[in-house]
Amino acid sequence: MAMAMLQEQRHLGVEDLGRGIVTSHPKQEWHPTIPSRVTREDLSELRSGSLGLAVKHGFPEAQPRGGHTKFDQQLAVYLYGQMNLVPAEAAVGGMWSFMSLVLLPDIAAWRYPDRHRQRFIGSDTMIGTSNRHVFCRLWARAYVFGPNLLVRLVEDNFEGLWGRPNIGGNVRLARAIAATMVRIDTERKVTNSQELLREALKRIRRLAYIISFNGLEGDELRDLLYDVFTASADALQRQIY
Repeated sequence: MAMAMLQEQRHLGVEDLGRGIVTSHPKQEWHPTIPSRVTREDLSELRSGSLGLAVKHGFPEAQPRGGHTKFDQQLAVYLYGQMNLVPAEAAVGGMWSFMSLVLLPDIAAWRYPDRHRQRFIGSDTMIGTSNRHVFCRLWARAYVFGPNLLVRLVEDNFEGLWGRPNIGGNVRLARAIAATMVRIDTERKVTNSQELLREALKRIRRLAYIISFNGLEGDELRDLLYDVFTASADALQRQIY
């Protein structure tokens, strides 16, 4: 069904997709044990808020490469705060297909005009692992990293963490790694944060064979990661000179 809808919408422009938006679909399904269902009023409010952010950042006009960064950051925080989901609900792909093909198809097409299926059709996946869906990936970023870290990370940083499920899927560890990277980046004025993260992740993966990160107290984890990132920054500095 989702693939057929995507094919039907491919020939429509952004503004065409925005006409006749509805808040339900004949084929939508509800989990049998869900305690309450989202109302049409809630969905209308979600659309209104999302559209307002898009307009603020240039919608419906095409944006240059990298021109959606601020929009992504702000929409991530908005979706996380507005949707009131738990990770198990957010891991259901059909819900995200509804978002990109029924409720917010114009915003999705504006954000990713190539209409690649992975950006529009949701898949059941663990939050914190690699996910390319236009809206699911933003919700997951806000859930894992929170608004303060979210604005300090770039696209390559997210991909570096999501590409390793044993790290990206561990919310506590992923958040601690990101916080430490930002701290070292600020203290050391690192010129390439992605190189720093890549070097640190090599060391973290080696340590994972002998250390249970989940067994460490908060201070212990922060201190260990600080040492790892400091050593990584030193190693990169030596390569430069």
